[in-house]
Amino acid sequence: MRKTWILRLALTGLLAFASAALASQPSAEAPELAPTQVYTDIARAGSRFIAVGERGAIRVSDDNGESWKVVDSAVDVMLTAVVFASEREAWAVGHGAVLLHSDDAGSSWQKVSLDGVVEPDQVFIDIAFGKEGEGYVIGPDEWVLATQDGGKTWAREMFGASPYYPDMSSVAVLDSGHVLITYGGLEILRKAPGDTTWQTQEVRGGSIFGVMGLGGRQAMVFGEYGVVLESSDAGETWVEVKSASRGAYFAGLKLADGEVVLVGAEGIIARRAVGADVFLPEVPIPVAALTSVAEGEGGRLVLTGAQGVGYQQDGAFYFDGAGPDGYSGQLVARSLLYRTELPKVLQLVAKRSSRYSPAGDDWAVEWVEVALRAGSSDADVLTPEVFNDLGKFYGRVAASPELERSNVRSLWDPETYSYLMLHGPYGDLTSVPVVHEKPDYDDAERPYLEQRIARAGLLGNVISSDFETVNAFVDIPGYATAEGDNTRRATVLSALKSLGVEAGRNEHSYKVAAVELARLESADLAQSHDETATPDVEYVYVISTASSDSSSCGRTEDALVLADELAGYLATRKIPGPALAVSDLAKLNRIVRHRGNWKWYSTDDFDDYGGSVYGYWEVDYCVNPLVVVFGKHGAGDQQDHLKEMLEQFGKAGELELSTFRVTRTAL
Repeated sequence: MRKTWILRLALTGLLAFASAALASQPSAEAPELAPTQVYTDIARAGSRFIAVGERGAIRVSDDNGESWKVVDSAVDVMLTAVVFASEREAWAVGHGAVLLHSDDAGSSWQKVSLDGVVEPDQVFIDIAFGKEGEGYVIGPDEWVLATQDGGKTWAREMFGASPYYPDMSSVAVLDSGHVLITYGGLEILRKAPGDTTWQTQEVRGGSIFGVMGLGGRQAMVFGEYGVVLESSDAGETWVEVKSASRGAYFAGLKLADGEVVLVGAEGIIARRAVGADVFLPEVPIPVAALTSVAEGEGGRLVLTGAQGVGYQQDGAFYFDGAGPDGYSGQLVARSLLYRTELPKVLQLVAKRSSRYSPAGDDWAVEWVEVALRAGSSDADVLTPEVFNDLGKFYGRVAASPELERSNVRSLWDPETYSYLMLHGPYGDLTSVPVVHEKPDYDDAERPYLEQRIARAGLLGNVISSDFETVNAFVDIPGYATAEGDNTRRATVLSALKSLGVEAGRNEHSYKVAAVELARLESADLAQSHDETATPDVEYVYVISTASSDSSSCGRTEDALVLADELAGYLATRKIPGPALAVSDLAKLNRIVRHRGNWKWYSTDDFDDYGGSVYGYWEVDYCVNPLVVVFGKHGAGDQQDHLKEMLEQFGKAGELELSTFRVTRTAL
């Protein structure tokens, strides 16, 4: 019997909760959040830094980015940009027509009413202020809001521009008073001081994502494929600037010493030294996209991006709240996608939910985990000799006749372990194998291999964070589980045992660390489990909508918003372990459709629910389950603890909590 618990509450409660949250007055400080959020922009005035991002997140730092305090924004949508209009006055914008104002340097925020001016579903992408109270807010569909009185009143500006590129991506007010807007990816809007009309210029070389002033009438725009253009006449003419990187640039900054820094997709950081004519990328770089940069004290770059908030100092990176594997922000979700338990538990949920499945729910899924390490203490699994030998070993595992119908997954399998680059031509996903098809690796390749492993989210899962061990996974076919064909199961296990013995021979550069049989099955409330006798036990918790009948499916967008609300709620509680929501996958699809621009990492609009999410996560045409929680090793069964939290959440309509147990036995 599976262990199940049902919450029955009205869905209208969730809607009322969301409305109340938007209307509530901001408190001075919000609860600390788990480090799983994406941050999109950062601003500095004096010693105060403000960072904004996902789910209305606002953080402030007064110690050069060393520590961050969470400030309540009173909204729960993606915030896309923040700016200081003066030392004390700050503004932020985001999805859902959100415009926020602070008069105490970001310590508290008030939502500015734009009723009658903007539709409530309008997305704001950027904001900029100039001298004497002039400010602009931009967004998709040719939206420009302007103020001339420091934000007391706002009005929409109308202009004629290309109908082919309606989305605006950034705005800057130069020291000279000129206003520049990057428009439609391939166009730049320009307005001179005192003018009431805008001029349109088309640019070549790739979509433009950002614009910034460099002092006086100087300006720079940057974007896709490493394109950088510079103007010395307030945008009237542009010249191309060389860039050694072809990655997309999302944000930039002119440092106090005159050097210019650009940051962007795949963690790229490029600098143009004073007097130089080319941007050169730095090494090393962080493992995920950077969305903004500010200058701290002592040459420090304070950063926001897919890893959250952090900083660079002396070539090293420190991101707030990073775990032992170094992951924070969106990388936490990415790493959970490669947890081997995830597809297994979804497989069981799908099988049980199918209307064509036989009665009963005592199915189990089994697989074998093979862990190997270097044979000597002065090497690890990425040492070239060891790494190349391991690749050959796993090749023999995959080709074993006894495992003919078993699925073998290892680091050397490009179909299973590929790094998905979110930025590519037209926003398409680009699949980059973690291990390229080449006969041998050498020391020169190692830094790039480490980067691909980290970006793919494999640290602490497929490969240990210190590169001491690497795992492969061999599935036991469903017909050969303990409840099925015992003869076939014994053959598979015997073959894996013999491979483990063969790998332990002294002439190899590697040795077996462990060979374990893993079994995932539904836990049973009525059946006690002796965890003392079998100490290597973990739990996986699945929070689903109670019904997977396709005839009763609600709107996909509603289910995804609910999943995101639930994930945000759980992030503020001491849950049994890390959680992955179906909405995390949907957000990544949305980024792809906007050419890798992370300001579209939406938490309030899931109309771009893509096919890859549908095929991976859905059960019987419903978005079900909503969230998977991975219990911490050795924590025991925490179902009652999680059940208590869900009762307090109380906004989900009808939720089902199922608990699954994973046991591992050494072979």
